[in-house]
This record gives sequence, C-alpha cells and structure tokens, in this order.
Amino acid sequence: MGLSINLFSVLGDHMFRRTKVCTGLMLAFGGSLALGSLPALAQQQMDKVEITGSAIKRIDAETALPVTVITREEIARSGVANMEQLVQKMASTNTAGAAKGSDLAGLASYGTSSVSLRGLGDNRTLVLVNGRRLAVFASDGGAVNINSIPLAAIERVEILRDGASAVYGSDAVAGVINFILKQDYNGLEIGGESGRPTQSGGGKTNRANILFGHGDLVQDKYNFMLGLDVEKTTTLYAIDRDFSKSGNRPPYFQNGATPSGRIEGNYDPSLSLDDNRKLSPTPVTGVPAAGANGGIAMSNSGYGNPFADLGRCADIRMFAVNAPNAKYKNCNYDSAPDVGLFPETKRTNAFGTFKFALTPEHTLYGEAMFAKNVVTEAYQPAPARSAFFETDNLFEKTGVPSALLIYPGSTAYETIVKPYVANHPELASLVSSGLPVAVSWRAFASGLRTEEDTLKQSRFLTGLKGSLGSWDYDVAAMYNQSKTEGRLTDGYFSQVGVANVINSPTSGWNPWALNGQQDAALTSAIQGANYVGPTLTGKSTQASIDATGTTTVAQLAGGPMQLAVGASFRRETYKIDVPEILGEGDIAGLGGATPNEDESRKAAAIYTELNMPLRKDLEVNASGRWDKYSVIGTTTNGKLSTRYTPTKELLLRGAIGTGFRAPTLPELYKPMTVGVSEQFTDPLHPEDGQIQANAKNGGNPNLKPEKSKQLSLGFVVSPTKNYSFGVDYFLIKIDDYIISPAALALVNAARAGKPLYGPGDVEFSNNDPTSTVDTVDQRLHNAASALLRGFDVTGNWNDTFSFGKVSVDLTGTYMQTFDLKTLAGTQHSVGSIIQDDGSPLDVASTGVVARWKHNLSATWSTGSWATTLAQNYYSGYRDANDLDGNEHRVPGTSTYDAQVAFTGIKNLKVALGAKNLFDKDPPLFIGNGSSFQYGFDPTMSDPRGRFIYVNASYRFF
Repeated sequence: MGLSINLFSVLGDHMFRRTKVCTGLMLAFGGSLALGSLPALAQQQMDKVEITGSAIKRIDAETALPVTVITREEIARSGVANMEQLVQKMASTNTAGAAKGSDLAGLASYGTSSVSLRGLGDNRTLVLVNGRRLAVFASDGGAVNINSIPLAAIERVEILRDGASAVYGSDAVAGVINFILKQDYNGLEIGGESGRPTQSGGGKTNRANILFGHGDLVQDKYNFMLGLDVEKTTTLYAIDRDFSKSGNRPPYFQNGATPSGRIEGNYDPSLSLDDNRKLSPTPVTGVPAAGANGGIAMSNSGYGNPFADLGRCADIRMFAVNAPNAKYKNCNYDSAPDVGLFPETKRTNAFGTFKFALTPEHTLYGEAMFAKNVVTEAYQPAPARSAFFETDNLFEKTGVPSALLIYPGSTAYETIVKPYVANHPELASLVSSGLPVAVSWRAFASGLRTEEDTLKQSRFLTGLKGSLGSWDYDVAAMYNQSKTEGRLTDGYFSQVGVANVINSPTSGWNPWALNGQQDAALTSAIQGANYVGPTLTGKSTQASIDATGTTTVAQLAGGPMQLAVGASFRRETYKIDVPEILGEGDIAGLGGATPNEDESRKAAAIYTELNMPLRKDLEVNASGRWDKYSVIGTTTNGKLSTRYTPTKELLLRGAIGTGFRAPTLPELYKPMTVGVSEQFTDPLHPEDGQIQANAKNGGNPNLKPEKSKQLSLGFVVSPTKNYSFGVDYFLIKIDDYIISPAALALVNAARAGKPLYGPGDVEFSNNDPTSTVDTVDQRLHNAASALLRGFDVTGNWNDTFSFGKVSVDLTGTYMQTFDLKTLAGTQHSVGSIIQDDGSPLDVASTGVVARWKHNLSATWSTGSWATTLAQNYYSGYRDANDLDGNEHRVPGTSTYDAQVAFTGIKNLKVALGAKNLFDKDPPLFIGNGSSFQYGFDPTMSDPRGRFIYVNASYRFF
C-alpha cells in the first residue's frame, strides 16, 4: 500500500537547497511521492531540504501543503520553448490578469510575459528564482517578465497553490511560483531546437543552448556553472490565418476602428477645439448641431461618410458599417489583417552560479543572471482625428488646429463635401458657413506602426551559508534590475507635424483618395513627420539583504520541533524617462502626454516559523511575518497549517492564513495621463459601433494595501502503490481590491445620476449626458472585494508491463467562484470576459478565468524510446454579445500534443514532437474591445496551429 502526496515546498524568500532526494523522488505527476515506498527510502541517505514555503529544512516526504512540482523531464516532454509556454500549461494559472508576449499587439506590452495564479493577476503572484525575488518589469512595475528566466537552466518548477504572505510578504496573495535552477552541475552539454507551423506564414522558432559546469564541492571545495540560451521567432500576421484575417464577421462582430472620411463638423481655426464643439446658444430649426462657430459643431460621432452614401467604402480601404437605424451612413476600417499575431522575438539568457567551501561548515555562493529580449511588432496604421488630438499639448502651444481640415475650394471639398451636403439639407451650414470641414483619417501614407522593444533583466547575488553550533544560517545580498527600452521604427508620426502639413489650404489632401493613397509630394511631406526614436526608458531595481537561521528547540513525540527566524531589508526603485515629444503626447497611437516618473521605497521584515511534529501522524506548522513599508506602514500576517496521516493510504491537510499586497509604486504615484479607453458600444449611440473614449489613467497615492484571508483543505489517497488521487479546496477573500473601472460601467452609472466615484467620472460632449462620451476617468481605486473558491485535482497512475512502462498524469483546477464586488455591483468572473452590461470585467481587461482547466498526459516508455500524448483542455466561457445583442459562448476546447523521444545513443537525446497535433483552429471568439486581434481569443489560443519541432542535446562529459 502507498500514499501519494504533493510535495509542499516552503522556503523563505531567501534560500533553497536541492538534494538527490528532491530530484529523484519527484515522479511524473506533480512531484508525487508514494509513502508506501518510505521503508526502502529510509535505507538511503535522505538529506533535509528547504522548498517553497518554509524556512525549515525537512525531508521531502514530510511535506504537507499543496504544491505542484514540474520536473525538468516533464518540461522536456511538453515541448515548450520558453517560460510563457510553460506557465500556460499550468492548471492553476489563468490568462486573466496575465500578459502574453504574443497576444497584446499595440497595447504597450513591450513583449513581456507574466503569470497569474487563480486569475488574480500577475501583481498578486509572486515569482521567485531559487527562492528569491526578481525585479518587476520596468514598465508597469507590478509583475515579473518570466521570459527573462533561462529555460535551459531549469531543474524544476514549484507552484505553491496557497497564499504565502506570512512567509514572503507582499505579492504572494495568490501563491508562489519558484523556478529552481540546476545546482552542482558537472559537465558540458549543448542543445538546440527548431520548429515551425505546418500552415503557411511565420511563427517559426529556433533555439540553441550550452551549459558547462565544473567542480565537486566536497572533493574540489568548489563548483561553478555557466550557461547560455538563445531563441528567435518570426512574425505571424492575422492575414495569414482565415480565422483572424477580418474584423467583420456578421452577425458576430464588426470592426469599429477609426476610418478615413468621417465628417466631424466645421472647424474655425481661430477657435479652440472645445469652442468648436460648443453648440449655438440659439438653436436653429432643422439644424441638429448648430455650432457656436457659425457652422456645424464638432462631434466625436460625426455626420457620416460621403463614400458610405455612394456605396464606395471599399474604394478607400474601408467597409460599410451595418447600422440600419443610424441617421448617417458610415465607413469603418478593418484593422484585423494588419495586426500581428506572433511577434518577431530574439531572446538571450546568460547565467552562472558558483559555490566555494570555505570550511566544511561554511560555504560562499553566488548567482548571476542576464536576459535580453528584443521584440519587434507591426500593426495597423495610426488613426488621426480631433478626439485623439485633444490630449496632445503641442496643438495649443503651436497654434496648429486640433483637427485635419478640408478647405473650401479644394478638390475634395468641391467634388465630395458639397454633393454630400446637398443630399443632407440639415447639414447645409457645413458649406454655407464658409468654414473648413474636419474629417477623420487612417494614416496609410505613414505606413504600418512598427516598434522594437528591448527588455533587459540582470540579477546578482552573493551569500554565505553554513552551521554555527546548533544553528543553520543563510545570509545573502542581492541586486536586481529590469530595464525596458522602447523604440519606434516606422509608422508613428507627430500629430502636430502631420496636421501642419495637411491643414495647408494648398496641400491637396483628400481623405477619400482611392486606396488611401495621397499624391507623391503630399505622401513625402506626411512621411517627413514620422517619428523614429525612443518611446521610454524604464528601470526597476531591487537591492536587498536577508538572513535566516534555523535550529531544533525540542524533541516531540513525532520528532524534532524546529524554529526558523529571519529578517530582510530591500529598497525598490522605479523610474520612467520619456523623450520630450512623448511628454507632450504628440506621437499618434501612443496616447496622451506621458510624464517622467521617479519613485522609491524601502521595506523591512521580520519573520519566524515553528514546525511541531506532535505525533508521528500529526504535524502542525505556524509562521508569522511583520512588514514595514516606508510609504504604507506596517502589517502583520500569520499562517497555521497541519497534516494528518491516519493511515498509510490517506493524508489530510489544511491551512489558514492572512495576507496582504502593498500597492506597487506605479499604482501609488504614476502621474495622470490621458490615453484611450478599451473599445465599447455606447448604449445611447449604438449606430457609432465600438468606440474608444479619451481615458484618464494613473496612480492614486491614497491607495491602501489589499488584505486577504486564505483557507485550504485537502486530501490525497493512494489505495495502491501505482495510483494516487488528491483534491484540495481553496478559498481566498481579498478586501480593498485595487481596480481600474471599465469605461462602460462609468458611463452607465453617470447617465443614471449615480457616478461610481464622483462627478468627474465621465465628461460628455457639451456636458450633455445624452450626447457622446468624451472622457472617462479610469484611475485606480480600492473599490472592490474578491471572493474565490475552487478545487485543485491531481492524479497519477503508473505500472510496468511486458511491453514497457505506462504512466498517466492529471492536473486540473475547477473554479467554483470568482466574485468581484464593486460599487457598480457584483461581477461573476468565472467563465466570462464581460459584465452584464457588456463591458470588460474589472478583474482583467484581457484573458479569462476558466471554470475548468486541465492537463492530461500519458507516457509509454520502452527501452530507449518514450512516447507522450497530452491533452490540454479548458471549459467554455461567455464572450461578448453578437451584433444583434445575443449572448455568445466560446465552446470548451481541447488540443493535443505528442512527442517521441530517443536516448539510445550514449549522451544523446533526440525528440520529435507536435503541438496542436490535429491542427485545430481556435474557436470563434467575440472580443470585449481590449485586443486588436479578431476572430479568436489570443490569450487562450496559439494562432500558429499545428507546430512541428525537433530538439536534441548532447552531453560531452
């Protein structure tokens, strides 16, 4: 008889030790260990180790709380090429609240990838390397870029599926992911991989790595390891896949991107944009929008498109908007074909470790890591219209009109505007006023927007560990730095520069030019306003020192009672530098004026832990931590856990604790900027389709820390030595949850006369709530509480037959509840991406919390061959409503991966594999306006389709 338990690693944010026991006993399923095998193991050397969640060393088999362990062998069988792909396969992670480098084209993601346990967000998931923190990504300041961690150096990954603030402090509300690198490596190994989709287009991947280690700590008194891992991927565009090449698929969705040729109204160059929007104080009969400027007042929704009236939208690279009840016909731009699905990426990861035995009791050690990721993305040409110019400070400073104008007497005015007005008598003032006419434009002449972003991560650590009397100690100092360098290479332009060129009465600009092409001279002049140069330079640093000591304080009936105490101190900095032109908000497509940022804070902590084996079958663990932040104050958190083994076939475990998350520096101090909101449909103006309002974004210095309570209860049963099954229930409650409210929720509340946060939540055109939306305030608030409940399920079966060994492994997570209670009501966030009113969930603007997600794999091994088949499944979920207002759902989806590996030649490993073996297209998806891609959910699906790869490694010694 035997009992499998999941290894619960509990290590402070300061130490980790790997032993042959830890490596050798982790089986295919989540690091399971059969307790029935303990008598045999007891005859071997069983070193004590420290693993994710406790500062106390213990034999692996003694652990008791829920941790998933992914071994290096499992990683190899999965066929993943980087950390992003690895965490996507973890059942306890969700795409809600996480960034995926390939799914956020145009959303200033800078190619970063992050991880979100339970869907609580990457800023509530603590990421460690060898038990210590990494500097957060130097753009949003809240998450770690996991692709900066070298895949080739990974020994295993431990996922603590329980809150751990009592051990680690802030950020561990959802849990901890600890990436553990190889230790004490000896030898020289090279490896490589090449893979590509079987469909045409890009998305190819090539990798190479080398690892060298030398020295035996016992015999030579030292060991060091050096490694290098490089990867390159090629671009895949939406036009290369049938499911994503169009943003128009009636009756499901219709692209609402800013078009060329929509008339916005009259513009008097001697007046400001605000004055040109004002209605006349004396209404004019039959003129719906008589302006104070003597013509037709400027309007965000506009007055139709002449080429829509003529049925010629396609002639200007637009399409006819399907809005039969609209007063004016319009064209829109289908941006989908020009959007990238998979960016060009170049990654380089270098790493090294050393250990030096000063004496048998004291060891000096160190780690160094450097990563450089260069991501190149291209997507649709930038839009240009008065609403976007409103956030550009240079218009007011230079006196250039804040709109693109067609003047009376020009060819476009005489041949297009006048005939259009003749068919719409109520718009007669457009012409009779004698004022220029403002028109929207899609800047085809400027080219596709292209950016190259460079992310650099460095980490240096040195420490001393050993024994002093009855105490084991570990003292270390560490410096972390994350740096982001954004650069625009094509398609972006100075809005003032382009407006100055176009607004010349003799420019000849024609927003209805066939195929969007202006004449050569004007095109050259427009391209002269293109901006090539940096966007921002961001730097996040973390310098820390920590010390931990452990000792045995007494002997109890079940074994030694052990105590751990420790302290840590760290200083965090966050700095953003932007060039002057971005500080003015003058570059199209980058939002409004972006100010510099320079913030820092200090954090100190004292923590303790006591492990009490009250009996051979009962163990209790208690831990506590006191933290002090220089700008927030103090907080104290604790955790109590226990495990009980009434029989050899059954393990019961449970834990209760409190946690907290300190607001990040950007959440507290990021200056207000004005950009654009997510896309949404205004209920009072559905004829406008999906729109984007101006949006105020920024931090809030009055934010309080989030506070949480966690409970977990579980069991693992192993009726035979070949089979184990476990279930863990989890409950998390978070108060003072920090959110950025959705635009539509703000609009609906303001129109109902009950603004969520204050009278400034929404600004409407002409201060009229029945008119179009001008600006929404989406700055951060402590405005919600979250309640999560669910179950983690694990299972493993393996046996040996005459034809070989077969093992089957399952990891799955069922989310019962994820309710976010806000001032606007309760959002049920499981299995949906939208609120009842159709706006994005406040939990996350992209991604989904799946009701059920699992990874099921089977491996058959015989001789030198091993064959693995894996199923990746997520349950269906509600996406946005279709164009007729009907509810739509994405069906539950399975994809299958397969791999055949051969090890029959000494020191050589070769594998051939396929991801998405049956080349299954992603299911139809209606987005909530938070992504530029159409037709599929980029957070849940890999658009490459079937992906074939071959990899090999050879160890020289």
